[in-house]
Amino acid sequence: MKPQALPALAGLLLAASLGTACGGNGGSPTSPSPQNPAITRSNVIAALFLGEGPLKATQGATCLDSGFWRAFPRGSRIRIRLSTALSNAERTNIDGFLGDLRGLVAGAYDLAIETTAEEDPIPSLLEVTSTSLSNAGVDAFCRPGTGGCAKYVFQAPGILAGSRTVARHQFGGNIHNHELVHGILGLCHLDGFQMPDALMTNPNSASVGTLNGAERQAIQAVMRSGLSGGATRAEFERLGLIDPVVTSGAASSPGLGTGTAAPPIPPHLRREGRGVGSRERERR
Repeated sequence: MKPQALPALAGLLLAASLGTACGGNGGSPTSPSPQNPAITRSNVIAALFLGEGPLKATQGATCLDSGFWRAFPRGSRIRIRLSTALSNAERTNIDGFLGDLRGLVAGAYDLAIETTAEEDPIPSLLEVTSTSLSNAGVDAFCRPGTGGCAKYVFQAPGILAGSRTVARHQFGGNIHNHELVHGILGLCHLDGFQMPDALMTNPNSASVGTLNGAERQAIQAVMRSGLSGGATRAEFERLGLIDPVVTSGAASSPGLGTGTAAPPIPPHLRREGRGVGSRERERR
């Protein structure tokens, strides 16, 4: 799939869009031990926001730009444009989910939710779109066989400008919710074998449609921290959000701090998103 810029943002941005497609389809993970010592707030934050640590997804697509948080600038009013192509069940699910997410990000982002008559809307600056496509449409837009995907446009490395999310009609809006979290907050994947009940896991079945307690705590902590898109691992460490790297000689991954200028990056394509377990493939 060739890199492509979203037309409404052409000429405004430093970077071309990033394709974000769902990851591996390795089947539904088994339940981990409830005493899993790796499931800490620090490790959940590191995996979700930086694509690092013991809880990061190890199958399928992961965050390729690990070490800094890809997100809209703090304080942005983000328009969430929901297509009329969504079914009534999908729209009801998504509306409830976004209402909850709006509360979690309050103070950091203002989510303005609206309906668009466009069946496959293209986002403009500070917009995230959501729609349902046919199976063939998802296979063409995303990685074939995945449940859905998100594509980003960046203002600068680590700083989102807009996101386009799509999913199949099959899962009642659950995959849409997963992809919207990618699109709105730029989050990475958790390991579905260690946290099968989390929304942002990969791989996982499409039966999960809400953020679990650990995800909610991680998101709230970062939203309250004052960090913005492009924040580096060092900034997360400084605020006590993640544990410091203890390996001798380890260095933080390069990234953008809040307000740091950056040179343009060349157009390129990267993939990540959500895998659909074997049971979901059989339903299709």
